[in-house]
Amino acid sequence: MAIPACTQLPSPPPVKQIQFPGGASLEQILAAGSEIPDSLDVATTLLSQANAALAPLVPLFDILDTVLAIVECVQAIPDALGPPPDPSGVAACLPTLSEKVAKLLALVPQLSLPVLIVDVLDCIIGFLDGVRASISALLDKQAQIVVAQARASELGDPNLEEIVTCAEANLALQIDAMNESLTPVTRLLSVVNGFLELLGLPTVPDLATALDPSDLDGALAVLTLVINTVRTVRDQVPIP
Repeated sequence: MAIPACTQLPSPPPVKQIQFPGGASLEQILAAGSEIPDSLDVATTLLSQANAALAPLVPLFDILDTVLAIVECVQAIPDALGPPPDPSGVAACLPTLSEKVAKLLALVPQLSLPVLIVDVLDCIIGFLDGVRASISALLDKQAQIVVAQARASELGDPNLEEIVTCAEANLALQIDAMNESLTPVTRLLSVVNGFLELLGLPTVPDLATALDPSDLDGALAVLTLVINTVRTVRDQVPIP
């Protein structure tokens, strides 16, 4: 039998970076793995990092644009006073200044916080909906394990008992992983509650204690109550 020819792996793409104002640069970070990333992997990863890094700079650029618009209007004042008076320069710069100032109004907490809160709550609702679906799937799996355990005891089959034991261990690992994923969301909810209190709105209840493998039905009921409460609070947030 002929041995297949060795397949030559592609060379890794060159390291890319994005230069920021002030000299700081952002270089690609790829997860260590057995596969060599291609140019699409590199670009996607770097753009994802750049998107997160650039987002906080947008208000700074808006402030700079507003300052430049103010300077332009101030420089036009001497011509407006004359002699002879010529207000055309001031009149021409005012629409631009008004547009720039309108963007800065979005930074006012009373206007920006409601939008932030709604966006975060929408993401939390989507996350908790996914967790609820996962718990339902775990309940089905748990019921199957109970049936399999009874069957293994009935037959006295050590192989089947070993499979059931393995399934129980895997189920416990899945529940542990789900509990880990709920921890940062619980912290995020406490931050959101602080913002809600500033706006004089009702707060979101904390998530219940960690999921108990012996009472997934109870956890599912509590989670459903929390989701419904979060939706109610979200609908009360005034969007400007």
